[in-house]
Amino acid sequence: MRRLDISFWRKIISDIEAIISYYRRMNRIMSLGHDEKVRCDAVQAICRHTRCMLVLDVGAGPGDSVRCICKVAKPAYIVAVEPSSRMVRLSCRACRHVCDAVVAIAESLPFRSTVFDAVTSFYAARDYLNLTAALREERRVACGGVVIGDIFVPASKLLRLLQKIWVCVFAPFIALIVAAGKWKPYTTLCRTLSRWLTIGEMGSMLCSGYEVCEQRAYVVGGLGYVAAWQKSACGDNRG
Repeated sequence: MRRLDISFWRKIISDIEAIISYYRRMNRIMSLGHDEKVRCDAVQAICRHTRCMLVLDVGAGPGDSVRCICKVAKPAYIVAVEPSSRMVRLSCRACRHVCDAVVAIAESLPFRSTVFDAVTSFYAARDYLNLTAALREERRVACGGVVIGDIFVPASKLLRLLQKIWVCVFAPFIALIVAAGKWKPYTTLCRTLSRWLTIGEMGSMLCSGYEVCEQRAYVVGGLGYVAAWQKSACGDNRG
């Protein structure tokens, strides 16, 4: 359940690499201007409850999330994880804080347990090879909390239909104009629709065992974040 075929997963990464120059602009258009707001609101939510000095960003891509973390949390140290060797070179460029970029996958994070104050992931969870395993790993390495921001499925059937039309018809058409004719990668995005969760489903998967869970939806439920954390501070004894 919630797994991707390895060949399809590689195609998703290849398609994202193909539109990297237009990634930010297309995200802004497709999210109706809410992509950055979701990131920054989510980082604010988790950092209200944990100190956010050491932050891990999973699926960092070209660095949009790292930029937001630097602006909002002002951490002492960020680690950006990204499976694409091409994108990982860009992940830390947007941040003046100490930032290291690591080629790795969410399902097998190369870090000790409870080492990070906060773990973030934005617009990447829907493309994890194994969502359950990835969330387990993110929870393992976080001593404070985890926040997942993504595209979610609205509750209403009508809104789900409108979302499908927007993603499968309008997004490729917009990319044809905005992304120098590179519309085919957005047909791959349409193919991932069947794996998208509602925000409630993501909350059920992420929040079990945490003391506090916060869910917030934007754009009639099509975007949002789930943040979960422990009330107790991480302390200095990181495992």
